[in-house]
Amino acid sequence: MCTLKWTPLLWLFIFKCGASEDSRPVKVKPGDDVTLPCRGSRAANIIVLKWIRPDLKSEGFVYFFRDEHSYKSYQHPSFHSRVELRDSEMKDGDVSVILRNVSIIDAGTYECHVGYGSSPELISSINLKVEDVDSQELTVRPGDDVPLHCRGPRDGDVIMLSWIRPDLRSEGFVFFVREKRSYEKYQLPSFHGRVELRDPEMKDGDFTVILKNVSVDDAGTYECHVGKSNTGSSKTHTPEHMSIVYLKVEDSGPTAGNIRVGGDKEVGVVVALWVSVVAALFFCCFRLFLLDKKTSCSTTNHHLSADNTCLRYVFYSIIYDCTHGV
Repeated sequence: MCTLKWTPLLWLFIFKCGASEDSRPVKVKPGDDVTLPCRGSRAANIIVLKWIRPDLKSEGFVYFFRDEHSYKSYQHPSFHSRVELRDSEMKDGDVSVILRNVSIIDAGTYECHVGYGSSPELISSINLKVEDVDSQELTVRPGDDVPLHCRGPRDGDVIMLSWIRPDLRSEGFVFFVREKRSYEKYQLPSFHGRVELRDPEMKDGDFTVILKNVSVDDAGTYECHVGKSNTGSSKTHTPEHMSIVYLKVEDSGPTAGNIRVGGDKEVGVVVALWVSVVAALFFCCFRLFLLDKKTSCSTTNHHLSADNTCLRYVFYSIIYDCTHGV
């Protein structure tokens, strides 16, 4: 009878069969929560789990687990209270972790190492890309109110929010907030009284503004910059570029029986054309009326019935000649 012994070599065999090294890119935006996937063997007990950032020179783990306990003291300070197991019981070998409230500095390579009683081995590698600029294109019409979208990290206090027009050479902001107070005096004059926050409290990192009564002059590039401080810290971070909006304003186009704003020149041309046509028709008809009356009604001794016949003749002649372009 053959007895199966659970040797370290056999554990390694199960480990190799149950999981393989995986490498994949993951794209997120600042403020998102992202899952870093990793799956080990379903059959073996996990003794050690390490998530590391090999591209960081400083010591410390993204997440460290050993003998059924996680150790915050071994973590890199930037990951404190931001990383947790997706499944605390790690059922079916699921050792994925959730990284919360991602920022630009979180971009890089993440490696998952798992140990089953022997030295931990690499299971998966994640290339995390944090797109610091959310780009969008908007097309609106004159007179519209348009939201300029911007979303950033949800934690910390907003020290400064600025919306700018980098394509304008003149100094000033589209919108400016410092320490929860907006300052109109720092705005460009053309935006006075026309820009406001969609959410005055900026909850959940919503820094979107509403630009009201858009005109053709508002077309251009808009950038959102946010400066925040960490909760419990007085240190202010340099404002980060969070989003960019390319705004197009269409000043003309087909409408359902309406003349759009900015079409004054078109209105003038149409009116002048109709006046010219009416004047030409009036002159043509009046000239024919005089000509026909002179040739057909020159005798003054006709009876009333003859006069009526003459008038009818003149009337029908005018209509016929005018409609046929004579």
